[in-house]
Amino acid sequence: MKLEFIPFNIKLKKQLYEMFKDFPQEEFDDYYSETNMKYGEFKKYFKKILKNAEIRKYYTLLCNDIPVGIGIIRTEGDNAYSELVGNHISYRIRNSYRGKGFGNYLLNQIVKESFNLGCSCLIAQVKKNNEISKKVLKANSFKQYNLKENGKLKADEKDIEVFYLNLK
Repeated sequence: MKLEFIPFNIKLKKQLYEMFKDFPQEEFDDYYSETNMKYGEFKKYFKKILKNAEIRKYYTLLCNDIPVGIGIIRTEGDNAYSELVGNHISYRIRNSYRGKGFGNYLLNQIVKESFNLGCSCLIAQVKKNNEISKKVLKANSFKQYNLKENGKLKADEKDIEVFYLNLK
C-alpha cells in the first residue's frame, strides 16, 4: 500500500470532488456544505481554496493514488481558547476508508507538517458524539481542554469538545 500526504493539487480536483461526496453528510454543518455541491460549484470552491493557501493549508492523503482523506491547518494563530494560542487543524477520512488506520496516519502527518510550519500548539474541535475522532486525537497525544472549567463555553460550542497538542 502506497500512502502519500500531499498539498491539494489542481490535477486531483475531480477525484477530490468524488472524495467529498463520500464524506457522511450528517457529520457536517453549513460550513462544510461542499459535500452538497455540484461539480461546477466545487471547481470554483477549489480555486478559492488554492487562493487562500496562506491562511489555510489543505492536504490530501492518497492511498495507491486515490484520495482517502483531507487535512487542514490554519496557519494563522487563533486565540479562541484562553491560554491555548494555537492553530486549528481538522481532518476527515472518506466513509469507504474508515476503520483502517488512515485517520491516525493522517493526523500524524498533520502534526509533523504543523511542526515544520512553525506551529507551537494545535487545536482540534470535535463533536461530542464523535467517539472515534476523540480516540484518534487521544492516541496522538492530544489533551482535552475543559471549556466549562475554563469559562470559555459559548452557546454554539455546547455540542463540541476541544483538544490541543503542544508542539514545543
